[in-house]
Amino acid sequence: MPYKTHFYIPNVLGYIRIVLVCVFLGTFKKHPFISVLVLFLAQFLDMLDGYFARKLNQNSNLGVVLDMCIDRITYLAFYFALLIMQPNLFYGVLFLAVLDHSSHYARIYACQISKITNHKELISRYKLLNYYYGSKTFLTALIIGENTFLASVYLSSFYQLSGMLLVVFCITFVLFLLKQIINMVQLIHSLMVVY
Repeated sequence: MPYKTHFYIPNVLGYIRIVLVCVFLGTFKKHPFISVLVLFLAQFLDMLDGYFARKLNQNSNLGVVLDMCIDRITYLAFYFALLIMQPNLFYGVLFLAVLDHSSHYARIYACQISKITNHKELISRYKLLNYYYGSKTFLTALIIGENTFLASVYLSSFYQLSGMLLVVFCITFVLFLLKQIINMVQLIHSLMVVY
């Protein structure tokens, strides 16, 4: 069957993530907790798809592209919600969206030029970037931290930033900031490979 990879478990999880992003877009204006839960479920499925790809030996080119595209779509949905709910953050959110997309697409292009099929295998002269892609724990912590920070900013549209929400905001801000530094380093490195 030529389309066998379409039904690999990791790819099916990707399709479910697309549905969850659509649910988020339909709920973010009026149902903040449902929206955040849906996004965290999508993030959890993102972690599971990589696990199943390795465990079941279901790696595919479709899966690699699908995973990164859905990651970018998820972030775009999150940024869209922030722009609607927090219009005063327009330029900051716009910067984050451009940085996220440009750094990841530049990395994919750098991998293509280097004839590397997995963007996590492109070696950099920047140790931080190599550590990020080489350590699943570090990568996961930063992504969860980044998403939790963005969720706390989103939730501050509905609730005062105090108590537990303020604690979460402060702790995850550091992880969020580090992730943006990595995105910048990734962009610089990828452009150097392309150049």
